[in-house]
Amino acid sequence: MQLNISSGLIHRVQEIMKAASSYNYPPYVDRPADPVLSSLTPPTEADIFTLERYIPLRAYQLTMFKPVVNVSYLDHPEKSRRRKDFQGEAPYLSFECQCLDATHVKPMYPNRIVTITCQIAAPTENLFTNCHRHSNIKLLSFSCNLVSSKNLANLLLPCHLNLSHKYLIYPHLWPRDDLSYTDLTFDSDQIVFVASKQHFLSAQEILMFGDGPVELEDAPLPYMELTLIGLNFQRVNSAQAKTDRLLLKSCQISTGNTPVFSTKEEPLFSTTFQHSHSSVLPNVAVLAFGKFVANLDHALLKWLSFEFPGRLDRRIKKKSIKSGSVGSKTTTQQPDSLISSEKQHHSVKKQPIALKDR
Repeated sequence: MQLNISSGLIHRVQEIMKAASSYNYPPYVDRPADPVLSSLTPPTEADIFTLERYIPLRAYQLTMFKPVVNVSYLDHPEKSRRRKDFQGEAPYLSFECQCLDATHVKPMYPNRIVTITCQIAAPTENLFTNCHRHSNIKLLSFSCNLVSSKNLANLLLPCHLNLSHKYLIYPHLWPRDDLSYTDLTFDSDQIVFVASKQHFLSAQEILMFGDGPVELEDAPLPYMELTLIGLNFQRVNSAQAKTDRLLLKSCQISTGNTPVFSTKEEPLFSTTFQHSHSSVLPNVAVLAFGKFVANLDHALLKWLSFEFPGRLDRRIKKKSIKSGSVGSKTTTQQPDSLISSEKQHHSVKKQPIALKDR
C-alpha cells in the first residue's frame, strides 16, 4: 500500500471537511445515557461467576505489509515556491516499514461488565483488565528517507516502534480516585538518526509544510549520527493528577568517526512530572542524570551553525523589521506647541510669495 500526501490530497480533504461541517444530520441511533452509580443494582454471585468464566470481547485488527507513506513538498497557490522551480519531481519524505500491526480490543457488552465489576470490592485482574479499551500499534523496521530526483538520503534507520493506549470505560463509576483512567505508552529499543544539517532542514520544511528553502544537492557538510537506546515514554491520567514519565537508557552522538557524546552509566536520563488536579497530591518534578562524556568537536559546531542563505536572510529581515531599522524612518515625538508653531511659520513664509505672484 502506498499513500502520497500532496497539496491535491490536502485540498480535497479540506473541502470534504468543509462540506460535512456545513450540514447537521440527525443521528441514526440515539446514544443511551451513561449509567449512574447510585442507580445500579448490586450484582449477585451468579453474575460474578458467569463473568469470571467467560467475557465476550470484540477485537479489530489491521495488518499491512510494506506500507509506504510519501509526504511531498507542498506547492499551495499561496506559497512562494512552485513545483516548476525544482528540476524534476519535488522532494519528498518517504516513510516505510516492513509490517504495521494495529489492534483494538474492547468488551462486547461494556455496560454489563463495568456495572458489575465496579461494585466488587476486590475484582480479579481479568475482570478489571477487560473493563478497558485497549489499542496497540506496532511498526517493524520503520525507516524514513529524503528522496529527490538527484539522490536519496537515509534519515532514520530501520527500527521497531510500539505505541499502546488503555482507556477505562465509565471512569465516573469507579469510587477509587487513585485508579488510572488513561494510560499512553511509547517505547523503542533503538532509534538511529543520520543526517547532515542540509537534509535535516529540508526534512523540517517538508514536515512543517513550510515555504522555506529545500536544497538537496551534495555539499561538503558533516553528517551527525544520533543513537537513542531504550527510549520509553508514559502518560497516565487519573482523577487526581496527570503524570508523565520519560526514560532514556543510553545516547550516543558522533560526527563522522569522532564521538561527541556517549553514556557511561545507565540510565542516562529519567524524569517524572506530576500535575495535580486537586489539593490531595502536590505538583512534582523529578530529574535524574547518569554519567556521560561530551566532546566539543569542530564538525559538530559546523553542523549546528549551518543555515540556508535564504533562511538566514529572511530571519535577519524579520528581526530588522520588528526593530524598525529597515524600511522605516525614525521620527522623534515633538510637543504640540512646537508642531503648531512650525505650521504657522510655513504659512507666514508663503504669504509674500503669493503677493509677488499677483
